[in-house]
Amino acid sequence: MTRMPKPMVQAEVCGTCAHYHQHYVMLPSGRPLPLWYGHCAVPALKDRNPDQTCEHWTENLKDE
Repeated sequence: MTRMPKPMVQAEVCGTCAHYHQHYVMLPSGRPLPLWYGHCAVPALKDRNPDQTCEHWTENLKDE
């Protein structure tokens, strides 16, 4: 018996929003490492975590 895979649903959280900007730290190897931190500039600049929510969420249509 095979199990049906769970459907992928995009959650309406800051980490999936078009306005969210992820912050990174550069490793000594030169590779960027994403932090659990970022910012949003809509309607004003504010600090955000990827799992936070707000009323200004907009679907991110950029290619990954």
